[in-house]
Amino acid sequence: MRKIQPETFLEINEYSKTPKYRQIINSVIRGIEQGLLQRNDRLPSVNQLLIAFDISRDTVVKAYDYLKEKEIIDAV
Repeated sequence: MRKIQPETFLEINEYSKTPKYRQIINSVIRGIEQGLLQRNDRLPSVNQLLIAFDISRDTVVKAYDYLKEKEIIDAV
């Protein structure tokens, strides 16, 4: 099980019209499609993301909740 660093797959554009939670979702999906993220890889924790990208906890939780709901990721 690999632990993935956020810089490996995640892109957050401060000036984009796309909400940040949606940018996280899109980055995870794109990372999977490009093979950067693989089954059983460990995504960064909520705390790691909010520190690395200076975004709110609610933003990260909203993105991860959506990905869990769509069964794209699984939480342990």
